Amino acid sequence: MSAPTYRCGEFRVDLVNRRLVHLDREIALEPRVFAVIAELLRRPGDLVTRNELLDIVWGHRYVTPSTLNRTIALARRAFG
Repeated sequence: MSAPTYRCGEFRVDLVNRRLVHLDREIALEPRVFAVIAELLRRPGDLVTRNELLDIVWGHRYVTPSTLNRTIALARRAFG
């Protein structure tokens, strides 16, 4: 079973090919930015905590809160 493709307005997120597309233009994302977006899409309606995102995306390595803040800011910018 393949991962779904999510659509939101003019955006499409393809989890299998790790692509974010707006209209017909692919938006380049850092791998961890895409990983955060993908995790949030996999859990619609759930409250995903900062610690959960840090564990899922960065593993059990120490990451500063500003790293996650920057990653979320880049994800928001990608969606305009």
